[in-house]
Amino acid sequence: MNSQTVFAVVDLETTGTDLHAENRIIQFSCSLVQNQQIIKTFSTDINPERPIAYRITQLTGISAERVASAPTFDQVAAQIFQLLNDTVFVAHNVNFDFPFLNMELQRAGYPELDNLAVDTVTMSQILLPTLTSYRLQDLSAYFNIHHLQPHSADSDATATARLLTVLINQLHQLPTVTLSQIVNLNPDLPWETMTVFKDELDNRTEDDSRLADHLILHHGIVLRKREKVLKSQIPEDAKYPKTTAAKTKLLVNLDVRPEQNKMMNLIYNNYAATKVHPAQNLVIEAPTGIGKSLGYTLPLSYLSRPHKQVIISTSTTYLQEQLKEQALPLLNDILPFPVIAAVLKGNKHYIDLTKFMEQLAVYDNSAQTKFVKSQILVWLTETQTGDLDELHLNAEQVPFLNSIKHDGVKWLDKQSAFYSDDFLRYALAQAKRADFVIINHDYLLNNTAKFAELSEKPYLVIDEAQDFADRAARISQKHIRLFDGIATYNKIIAMWQNNHDSQIKELVGSDLSVQSVVVDILNRLDGVKLSLNQLIDQTFNRFVAHRRLHSREENFEWLIPNNLLQNFLGEQLVLISQLAEATNKLPKMLERLKKRLNQVLNTANPADAVKLTKFVDLIQQLVTYLTDLMDALNINATTLNERVYWISVNSAKDPLTIRLSFGISPDVQFLANNVYPFFEPVTFTGATLLPSKKSQYTFNSLQIKPEETKVRRMKSEYSAASKAKIFLVDDFATGKVDSPEFSEFLAHSIMEIFQKSQRQTLVLFNSLAMIRSVYQIMHQEGFTANNLVLAQGVHGTATRVSRRFIHNEPALLLGANTFWQGVDFPGHLLENLVIAQLPFDSPEDPYNHARYSIAKRQGHNPFYSITIPRTTLKLRQGIGRLLRTPNDFGTIYVLDPRLLTRHYGETIIANLRTDIPIQRINLAQAVNQMEQFFAKQPINRKD
Repeated sequence: MNSQTVFAVVDLETTGTDLHAENRIIQFSCSLVQNQQIIKTFSTDINPERPIAYRITQLTGISAERVASAPTFDQVAAQIFQLLNDTVFVAHNVNFDFPFLNMELQRAGYPELDNLAVDTVTMSQILLPTLTSYRLQDLSAYFNIHHLQPHSADSDATATARLLTVLINQLHQLPTVTLSQIVNLNPDLPWETMTVFKDELDNRTEDDSRLADHLILHHGIVLRKREKVLKSQIPEDAKYPKTTAAKTKLLVNLDVRPEQNKMMNLIYNNYAATKVHPAQNLVIEAPTGIGKSLGYTLPLSYLSRPHKQVIISTSTTYLQEQLKEQALPLLNDILPFPVIAAVLKGNKHYIDLTKFMEQLAVYDNSAQTKFVKSQILVWLTETQTGDLDELHLNAEQVPFLNSIKHDGVKWLDKQSAFYSDDFLRYALAQAKRADFVIINHDYLLNNTAKFAELSEKPYLVIDEAQDFADRAARISQKHIRLFDGIATYNKIIAMWQNNHDSQIKELVGSDLSVQSVVVDILNRLDGVKLSLNQLIDQTFNRFVAHRRLHSREENFEWLIPNNLLQNFLGEQLVLISQLAEATNKLPKMLERLKKRLNQVLNTANPADAVKLTKFVDLIQQLVTYLTDLMDALNINATTLNERVYWISVNSAKDPLTIRLSFGISPDVQFLANNVYPFFEPVTFTGATLLPSKKSQYTFNSLQIKPEETKVRRMKSEYSAASKAKIFLVDDFATGKVDSPEFSEFLAHSIMEIFQKSQRQTLVLFNSLAMIRSVYQIMHQEGFTANNLVLAQGVHGTATRVSRRFIHNEPALLLGANTFWQGVDFPGHLLENLVIAQLPFDSPEDPYNHARYSIAKRQGHNPFYSITIPRTTLKLRQGIGRLLRTPNDFGTIYVLDPRLLTRHYGETIIANLRTDIPIQRINLAQAVNQMEQFFAKQPINRKD
């Protein structure tokens, strides 16, 4: 392929995607591209001589009436066959268009096309590895390609043709070293897509090998040059704009929002006037739309100093990036001085270049691994952070990522070729000099010691603070499947003496010093395996054997009373001491092995070096397991009383599935004693922090004292009264929510709402089991055949179904857990919200059980002091999914009857803090009002 090659960029619209279901083409479009220019276009509707499903008409705009007078495929086959002659066939998902077109050609009596075929989806994924979506319309938007009619073949073909020219330009700019490495990897791309890369390399001249100024070749890999780490430049005499007039002058291109102004002054005055009054904790409930991020970053910019940083902790890595890429640039546009911000994440978010280069040298036949390696090679020419999150890959679905993740600076070899270019070291250096350091809750909770080392206490903002206490509870928890230690032992033995591959025993060859250390380790591990088997047997007999379990559940877990666990541990002292001795000695033995292996590694080929490293990693994995196990079992009475323990097993009571878990007891003041002391009094903010005026829940969960805290509820900047309606549906008011009838009611109600609206609809559940039940009813009644229903746990993870929901309209999403608070679907992406179940915490959850027991001991009613406040806040968060911007509108249905029939329902409704009209109504009336409501809304709106 070269500049004279003619690319035939084709798009088809069809009656369905299944080649074997008698589907037909209903529209064919082609754009011919030569020398980066579109030289010809052709498009025609085609009569499929069969019905066109309603969903296809919705998607493409092509109806049976429209194609009734169009030619059949037989009538245009000759023209299409001639058009594609001597071209390279290109499509956005060539694995669909090329076989489908060939099937139609064969049916019309023509031979299969023997053209080379190229796929722009996988080309985009390799050449543009940091994009979040590779849909044609999203790529078109990213590159400003004119594409007004997605899923119309003529518009799609033209857009794909322009995308092809973009991708060829990207390929031209790829460094020759990087391109050569990708060609050597030879990832499995559809049809002849890889030929594009190979021909590009073959056509390169010596002049093409020169690197662009922003790149550097370092030890065989092309990297982007780093920006210099800047020092803080905030002037000491910077004057904070206290008055509205001063803020108006500063915020030239922004509206001065009264509530945002109050929030700014509240924060500034709290910390700036410490000579007049001591600073206090701040709890600021800031509704969506008031400009919360600017509300705290601007005043803190005037308080920050070179040795007094601002630490911002938020709930997710996504929100970290949002603050860095949106809030901080806005701040810098406003302020008369620059503010430096750095994002800091946990070690494993960063790539370890040494590990990657080792893996790159090893041949791996996995199609996924070769593809991801190719993406990373391109990404390394672009990234300045080395943050693997930029690739938007899931480590659970892409196991290769685990082999290249960073273990931490302390594990780096200072003699490594990539030590000076290490991304984590660079991130830490940036954070050290930044004015604002943006972290997530997990990082804060796991790295408090780092902040204790600072010369001055930094300011701390905990954004999305509604998640913070729960995150602290979860972060303290450890889960140990007892059999995992034996499973790891078995892998170690298999690698040592495996007859189907190169044995580790053979790889170390005649180095007797290495073999001696390995034999000592294996002898020690033999004893560990014996002890673990005994521990599993003893644990099963004491806590599992006599317990009755219901077979309808997959797994069971229950709390272990501390007195029973203390007795059990006392009986197992000999066993625990044997495991403790091994846990103490194995790390030193492992260090000896690493030192003696260095010489072997230096002479080993890359593949053998990776095997040896994997062998050592497995031993390290077992040491880590034993350390966690001893942390759970080898404890004194004081530690035991500061923890909560529980056990889980599958419904078959298989001893191999026994899992021991523990976490900090809910009454231990972990945050108050281990986090807050290293900072100035903390600012907590979020949209839903306060369940009611009188509730002490927020103070108790965040572990702060009311007398040391200022609480402010900011008002919303816009009214939602005309933007939405809340319907409390009373059709099931006399039924029970744990009955099969409730599942039927939910399924039929949701189907009715969606059918009458045909708008993006999110349904919030409190359990995946209920989602499965409701989805099954919909499926059995044929609803899912004609409507796109995406069910979490049925169609994949929350991330996967969210992505499909965003990219398909109209769609119905059934979700739980994170969908209550962790997703944003602004504008037309969400116009109907259905609350199927109230978001009560499960009382059977062992940690909740412990929380309730402690509340009772303290003289509180846990239902009203914990359950109702938590449910109220979560329900408010759920309702908040609908109106994310001032232009959003929609309807909200609450199908759970308990809000109407139980005495606590009035309490929850009274504390929803919304001006959205709420009415009790039957479903038929609600649907009728919904139709009237949407009829009054603007058809076209700017989201």
